[in-house]
Amino acid sequence: TSVVSYACISCIMNSSLDVWSNFATLATEDRTYLAFCVDLILFSIFQPFLLEKVYSQSQSNGETKINETMPQIYRVPFVGLMAWLFGVVL
Repeated sequence: TSVVSYACISCIMNSSLDVWSNFATLATEDRTYLAFCVDLILFSIFQPFLLEKVYSQSQSNGETKINETMPQIYRVPFVGLMAWLFGVVL
């Protein structure tokens, strides 16, 4: 987590206004950039709800312990999905 935090802070602090305006231009003009931006937003909103539903269904099927809370890493967009797919429980 500290590495990811450092990377995020470093990207935000070290980028200039020109870099952000270039990104905004690309996101509005290039469909690929726009698709990745929309994907990140949608995954941020819906991934925790979907994985919570799957996790509660696995509890009712006896695959995991009853009343065990979902690992917090599953709530992180993309990273949580990969952790869930590979069965990582932190």
